[in-house]
Amino acid sequence: MPRRSIFTVGGTVQAGGGQYIHRKVDDELLTLCRAGTFGFVLTARQMGKSSLMVHTAERLAEEGTRSVIIDLSQIGVEVTPEAWYFGLLTTIEDALDLDTDAYDWWEAHAHLGLAQRLTQFLQEVLLEEITEPVVIFIDEIDTTLSLPFTDDFFAAIRYVYNARASVPAFKRLSFILIGVATPIDLINDPRRTPFNIGAQVDVGYFTEEEAMPLAEGFALPQEEAQQVLRWVLTWTAGHPYLTQRLCAVIAEPHPDRITKGDVDRAVATTFFGQRSEQDSNLRFVHDMLTRRALDPLAVLTTYQHIVQRRRVLDDKQSPAITHLKLSGIVGRQNGQLDVSNPIYATVFDRDWLKEQWPEHWIRRVPPVVLGLIAALFVAVILLGLFVFQTQRASEARRQSALQEALNAQLLTGIQVSDSLNTQLSDQVQVSDSLRAGTEAINAQLSDQVQVSNLLRQEAEAVNLQLSDQVQVSDSLRQATEDANLQLSDQVQVSDSLRTVAEERLDEAQQARLETITIALASKAVRQLKLGDAALGALLARQAFLFSQAGEGEFLDPVYDALRQTLNALDVEGAAAGGPEVFAGHQAGVRAVAYSPDGRWVASGGDDGAVGLWATETSTMKRLDGHAGSVRSLAFSPDGTMLASGGDDHAVQVWRNLDREQPDRERLGRHPGGVWTVAFAPDGAHLASAGADQTVRIWDLRGGGDPVTLNIEAGARIRTLAFSPDGAVLVSGGEDGALRQWTWNEPGSPPLAWEAGQGRLHALAFSPAGDVLASGGDSAVVQVWRVTQPGAGLERGRALRGHEGPINALAFSADGKALASGSSDHSVQVWNAERLEVSPILLREHTAWVWTLAFSPDGARLASGSDDRTVRVWNVKPER
Repeated sequence: MPRRSIFTVGGTVQAGGGQYIHRKVDDELLTLCRAGTFGFVLTARQMGKSSLMVHTAERLAEEGTRSVIIDLSQIGVEVTPEAWYFGLLTTIEDALDLDTDAYDWWEAHAHLGLAQRLTQFLQEVLLEEITEPVVIFIDEIDTTLSLPFTDDFFAAIRYVYNARASVPAFKRLSFILIGVATPIDLINDPRRTPFNIGAQVDVGYFTEEEAMPLAEGFALPQEEAQQVLRWVLTWTAGHPYLTQRLCAVIAEPHPDRITKGDVDRAVATTFFGQRSEQDSNLRFVHDMLTRRALDPLAVLTTYQHIVQRRRVLDDKQSPAITHLKLSGIVGRQNGQLDVSNPIYATVFDRDWLKEQWPEHWIRRVPPVVLGLIAALFVAVILLGLFVFQTQRASEARRQSALQEALNAQLLTGIQVSDSLNTQLSDQVQVSDSLRAGTEAINAQLSDQVQVSNLLRQEAEAVNLQLSDQVQVSDSLRQATEDANLQLSDQVQVSDSLRTVAEERLDEAQQARLETITIALASKAVRQLKLGDAALGALLARQAFLFSQAGEGEFLDPVYDALRQTLNALDVEGAAAGGPEVFAGHQAGVRAVAYSPDGRWVASGGDDGAVGLWATETSTMKRLDGHAGSVRSLAFSPDGTMLASGGDDHAVQVWRNLDREQPDRERLGRHPGGVWTVAFAPDGAHLASAGADQTVRIWDLRGGGDPVTLNIEAGARIRTLAFSPDGAVLVSGGEDGALRQWTWNEPGSPPLAWEAGQGRLHALAFSPAGDVLASGGDSAVVQVWRVTQPGAGLERGRALRGHEGPINALAFSADGKALASGSSDHSVQVWNAERLEVSPILLREHTAWVWTLAFSPDGARLASGSDDRTVRVWNVKPER
């Protein structure tokens, strides 16, 4: 029986059933919670914050302290402020099982502001019904940083803290905030007081002593296992995620001996080169230093100084240093900053910095062009000097000619002046006689001037009167224009107020609709807990109808309510208590398959058995024939044969399935374990592949030995899928490549694509053959569009939602649903026609999900898991 891994890669340790590592910070946080102190755990991603939170809540429960865990990412960001706050209340109500109905209370206090309703609910409901101390853990607070209304939320938490002096009951309530942020980020409005309460809890790396329990996962003698762990810590320095990820990679092949070289090679193949782009933690650090940095140049410059071993002190007032610490790439050592671990130092080195550095435009100009620009610049300067000198010489010549002409004119003028003086002497005598006559005329004119002045004064008086009348007219015209402008402004204000009022009314109606929707979903789950599954299903359906009426997609609470209540009903609608569970294996279930007529569900497990379950009676026939884990099962298109492959290298076919003990035929053996089998659509050929890096095509027609066609794949193969028309066969292997084979033409080279998902574990064609889904270590389901049969694949939407590797994929027969199963213990069912819609989440399994299969009508989904069960879900609610 394979060993169960104790390592956790993605998600909380508690969800994965891994080995929890107790650290000094566990006792520090527990002490804060016991004392009722407000605190915050704010640090980089994948440092074990959520696992620490769950572990602390479990320890508090043992001591009689009640806890509430609120994951803000589940409430979402595409909701109204009222729906967001109401989501907090329903989470608190469900976690503490309060008697007060949150929806009724919320509606009764609708006259209050949202933040005031929250604090009043805490005081009047929570602290009245719960007499024990209560700690509210709020996880993923960084998801609120982009929301415009959460300043009031954090201000409300600060109010609860400050109100302890006047409201003693608040001393029994404390908050622990958890996420990737700093306290100053929590309140964005600069006019408000920053979030300055609570104690900081530093979540650091594993020490060697703390990490030593992980050595048990290598299944080696104690001293050897501890030495391997020390080699791991040399690379990771104790980083929680990197340590667990590297340990899991090293331990997965279950080696009998591990050397330092093995550890170094595992580091290189897991984190370096193109692998760094596939690791979620390394992608987060890359984005923090580039895309998510407010000032990328300042961040990269500071990081460059650290890489160059310059002395950079830990300045808490520096935004760039704070951002680097929040990314996790640097840490404080002896008062100054250094790169946190050798893996980061190797991936984000000087070459990486050069690639990310903002490029100056002049570096992009070729040297030849720079030389031409310089030569042209010099030529322009010389040409300017030449033109300037030429203009100066021409100006000097012109000035000389002008001076000579002026001298000649001056001489002529002197001669003319002498002649004029003689004439003027004669005219003076005439002028004296004329002056006498002029004086007589002036005396007459003086009298006329006096008369003219009198007339001018009268005209000025008339003009003054006219000017006053004009000013009065202008004032009246201006007053009229001002009145018209005021009237126009009032009309515009009235139109604007009417528009705002209509928008506010629409928003209020939408908010009320969302509030009612979430309340109905909450009541549906509550009725299910109380044992009334039928009423729960009715309320969940009503919540769905309200959601559709609001022209919105399913909200997470509606999805959850639909899933839980529908799974609690059988086909006829009677209460069934959740999914149907087949528990007949003695070890993990690795393979499931539905027969084409829906009569059988086949399962294969690590116990070496094939189980054949009758769907009408849920009874199982055990088919023994494999000497190792059964890794893959497939029914023939006509349902007359069941093929199986396993770790014992054997490929087998079972016939006459209706018999008490079906007939078994061993087709042959691979040199290595058989990890995947698939029938061609013609039903006459079977493909198998696995650890020996070959695909074999078995011809099932006629008697005698089957014909095998060996195809070299170049990597260990974990999954195969025939196109629905049977033209091509696609394989996915541990090298991360998709290969498309024209399988009926041996020797023809395959087409290959790098999927970018790490090791590939699962493939599934849509029934129409136009879509291929692939899944692997990256926890992302990648959708590919088939451009034309046999021609190639085009990368489509990437579906993100799982927190661990994707192990299984399956399309429903009508092509409307795509199911994915993951190591995070969950099954997610996606709307294949609207991939942008969030999936239905099924989380009843308690260990890794390995395999999935839809019933022929698409109404049921079978899943197999390491928890030794096959669960059959009702996955076709009204949509």
